[in-house]
Amino acid sequence: MNYLRTIIVVLLLTFTSIQSGLANSYAELSAAVVEGNWARAQPIARELDAAEPGSEFFSLYVAVSETVSKGNCDIALPLLTLMARAKPYFVPTYELSYICHKRVGDNNGAVADLSAIIAILPAGPQRDLVRQMLASDQAGDGIGISFYGSITPSSNANRQTTATTLNGFVLTKASQAQMGINAQAGVSLTKNFFANNGVFVAGVVRAELNYSSVTQLISPRLFLEIPVSFTPMDNTQATLTPYATFEFSQLSHTATHVGVRGVVSHTFDASNRVTLQTSVARDDYINATYLNGWSSDTVLAWSHTFDANTRLTSKATLLADIADNNANTRLDASLSARVDHLMDAGLLIGVEGTVGRRFHNKPPPLSAGPNQTDTYLRGTVELSHKDIVFGPLMPTLTYTYQRQFSDNIFYDYQSHDIGISLRAKL
Repeated sequence: MNYLRTIIVVLLLTFTSIQSGLANSYAELSAAVVEGNWARAQPIARELDAAEPGSEFFSLYVAVSETVSKGNCDIALPLLTLMARAKPYFVPTYELSYICHKRVGDNNGAVADLSAIIAILPAGPQRDLVRQMLASDQAGDGIGISFYGSITPSSNANRQTTATTLNGFVLTKASQAQMGINAQAGVSLTKNFFANNGVFVAGVVRAELNYSSVTQLISPRLFLEIPVSFTPMDNTQATLTPYATFEFSQLSHTATHVGVRGVVSHTFDASNRVTLQTSVARDDYINATYLNGWSSDTVLAWSHTFDANTRLTSKATLLADIADNNANTRLDASLSARVDHLMDAGLLIGVEGTVGRRFHNKPPPLSAGPNQTDTYLRGTVELSHKDIVFGPLMPTLTYTYQRQFSDNIFYDYQSHDIGISLRAKL
């Protein structure tokens, strides 16, 4: 038995060492490609190809990158198509293809490239930025239309406590956790207004319906946005978006949010991209006026590519609700990490973990002690297959477990969510 354990440990250490070496080699390759140092890039590419007998993918990647840098897109595009078929999860392929399709004036090809990138990137500011680019390209001189939606059965659809009593009093059913289904459907319309010298201005109207089987209420939301996109420096994209959001319960107007959101994304090389998103808004509630105030949302995301099939995305998020009534002010800080991997058989697996802490500016109910704090943990697993698609969409099966600990019994809960969402196919 001791021999067996020793063999297993040696194999694991060997595998880890090999994977680490390949990741380092890929990072070196990415840096060489960005620098345009093709003499340095080619031997690194051959080293990576040697790890996959019979493969010349990375050597082709270097050759195509050099070809694109020289402006020979007519030669590069057929080769990029072959690369996408060989390794459909490799984002640089679609980025190069997008550049070439734009150069040759093929808007449909550019739209397909952005759709592929959206299918690969996890939810977050990086994907939101690409989604805005896609919406503008789809609109062209007309109006671009896109749809989205999800259905999520949950063990705690209303996110309430699993307790049934508080200090001897029985909690109402509405204050207790209930199984149910949360559903969402939406449509987005985009119209381009202005494009000149790398500055693009568009208008976006988005309508969304949210439904909970627990409350049996339909909650519509209407979003109006004017994204202004530009490139402040090489390898950097930025968008500044004034927006207004209107929330309803059935047909009754419940809240209005007016603010501005900014996103800056910088690509260091094919392995590393950093995105900063921040927003500030004025929030006014029709009935719950005690929540009126200002809010801000800041997300710093880092995306790292280990190899052609594996990506890591980590995020630090800070949310602040600064109420006019200071007692209702809240601060929420969280960290998350996610790994996405495309297996050779075509199965796409995403695993994400989040830990966060929320600070309230008042004690929990029926307490004169310290201010309320909530600590939450969330784990998500997503499964999809690149060959299981419905037209341009790929269904994704998602399981999420969330546990929140709080000194306020109404905020202490756990939930199991299983849902299906649709994303762009690879």
